[in-house]
Amino acid sequence: MTPLTPSRPVELDTSLWRYAQTLYRRQGVSSACLELQSRIGLDVCVLIFALYATHGHRALSPEALANADKGLKAWREQVVLPLRQIRQAMKLGVHEVGSELNNWVREQVKITELSAEQVAIAYLDRQIVCLPNANESQDMHLRGFEHTLQCVLAHFAQMNGHLLGTLEVPDVRIAAELLVGEAEGLQHAEADEISWDSKD
Repeated sequence: MTPLTPSRPVELDTSLWRYAQTLYRRQGVSSACLELQSRIGLDVCVLIFALYATHGHRALSPEALANADKGLKAWREQVVLPLRQIRQAMKLGVHEVGSELNNWVREQVKITELSAEQVAIAYLDRQIVCLPNANESQDMHLRGFEHTLQCVLAHFAQMNGHLLGTLEVPDVRIAAELLVGEAEGLQHAEADEISWDSKD
């Protein structure tokens, strides 16, 4: 029997998903995200949501961040994390099945895990429009990527029972600095592109 592949829902093609793909392709971003995910249990989808809010000059308060993350809790715990655990468990393979078949199934699980994360991104995309515009009179550092990232890290560190000193561990600090730099670089690149388009 040939399994039916359901068509991809159009609502998954969001501006946040496109931002996530663009940011994730920048040098070092994927490794930095995985480092923070491993160290403090950070949800990469929520991180990208927060960076995108700052990218779009939206004000993301700690309360709004916590509410957005709370809305994903059941999906993350019941769907995303179990899929990730299965994929990771299959990395060693099952001798009796053979590596080729094991790896084939593992790739299917990986694709499904990515689809589950895209559903999470679609949910978070809907939360963006609920955020107010950043107050131009607000201190610049409170509207920047560094402040946003520190709020996200503190949220997940506290939620997962990590001491805030964990955020000062060199590997965590380096990953955070890289993400801030790449998020700023992407924003500047888009601003330059818009500037050039306006001259045509």
